[in-house]
Amino acid sequence: EEEEERRPAASLPRRALVITVALGIALSVVATLLGHTGGTGDLQGRSRPHTQASADGFMMLWQGGQECGWLANDDCVNSDATACHCRQLNPNGPCTPCPGSRKRDKQTDGQAKGDSSSGTADDGPKRKGSFLVLGDWGYDFACHGNVPRVGCQQAIADKMLDKMKELGDVKFVVNVGDSFYPHGAMSKSDPQWDSKWRSIFGKKLRDVPWYSVYGNHDLQHDPCTCSDDRADCAQINGNLTDLDYFYMPDLSWFKEHPELGLEVVALELNHFMLGWDHSKTRDQQEFEDCQYTACASKCQENTKAWADEAFKLFHKRATESTAKNLVVFSHYPTDYFSSVPEFVAGLSDASKHHILYLGGHRHNVDQSSTTSTHPNNNWLVGGGGGWSCDGDSQGFLVVEIGSNFELTTYPVTVDKNICCQPPGPSPWKGQGCAWLGCDNCIDPKMCECRSLNPDGPCTQCPNSTAKGRICSGTSCSDGHF
Repeated sequence: EEEEERRPAASLPRRALVITVALGIALSVVATLLGHTGGTGDLQGRSRPHTQASADGFMMLWQGGQECGWLANDDCVNSDATACHCRQLNPNGPCTPCPGSRKRDKQTDGQAKGDSSSGTADDGPKRKGSFLVLGDWGYDFACHGNVPRVGCQQAIADKMLDKMKELGDVKFVVNVGDSFYPHGAMSKSDPQWDSKWRSIFGKKLRDVPWYSVYGNHDLQHDPCTCSDDRADCAQINGNLTDLDYFYMPDLSWFKEHPELGLEVVALELNHFMLGWDHSKTRDQQEFEDCQYTACASKCQENTKAWADEAFKLFHKRATESTAKNLVVFSHYPTDYFSSVPEFVAGLSDASKHHILYLGGHRHNVDQSSTTSTHPNNNWLVGGGGGWSCDGDSQGFLVVEIGSNFELTTYPVTVDKNICCQPPGPSPWKGQGCAWLGCDNCIDPKMCECRSLNPDGPCTQCPNSTAKGRICSGTSCSDGHF
């Protein structure tokens, strides 16, 4: 019966078939002209179907009008609002909806594959791999902003583990810093490696390297800031197979991944902590948190030199690398570098590489608050649940590496109500003492609070010193969490 149904179409006169194709092309031209010249307004234009004639004369109707007329050639890489809007309007288009758009498999009759770990594009090979990006996550029970409990960090860690299992090909995690609130880890034996990292993030997540840089909080009590010897730095680890710690062979460093078509470039740029103030020149930049170290002057000297080294490394790798993609990251988003326009220009240069830049410090996951690096790409990835909410998007970023080494990025977030709450009542006595759990034993303004709270983390003034106690919630204990 199926053969009989096809015979009338096969026996159509050739002239009728030519007329059919010609009519299709004519309708396409008319629809295109209407899209360009129609005075019906943008709203009506978006709802009007766009007609496109394919090579075999088949008429495809794309919802969304001229705005979505390109959909037949969608490569599934772009994730801006227009692309996602058009994919949502056209569920039978060539790409699955956002986030994480990818080519549909022809054999699934226009439906997305159920197993997203396959990463296939039409009959092509599997994707090359993927990686996750996280920042500003090292929650401290005694010292935190408007993230009221560790549940936010834990929810994000759990979703990361779920996503890792779903993808099945995560090669590494990019960590943009502030891993240990409020003052950083002091050594490789610091118990915070367990309490804030190993006990929160499942072993499978830690079975891949965590490519890392320092955040501003990480450096406050780290011996690194006062030393000329990088071996003194608590987070420096050049052994890629030592997964008990982050991979950070130097303060700024790079690693080539030819099998993934990319090179990772990590930059130590805490000298630009005041970069939010766009009135400051480069000469006026400084690492504000040096005030919390034991060597404020040496700290300023070191962090300035480290930033100079970082910029030299970036420009050297941008010139010499043969990778299709550069994945560049530091603790700070692109809008912190208005005083170094040549750096932002370098991040925006697509003449040799596609550059994906990743930064944190501001506590959200978005692309709307940063300075554009078009035609390249950048993300703010500081919503790791460790300190506070600067927006509703708390979570992490996924980067998928396609079969042609193209990078697809999309965020994965958790329920904002888990993360973003007004802080509860302070456990500490005295007006202005709410932050006593964060006391670094240096600030003289905290002397009255130390007097009112003898069980706090510091001895009394004058010459307050740290008791070596760990404070959690309303109580402190010696040597353990």
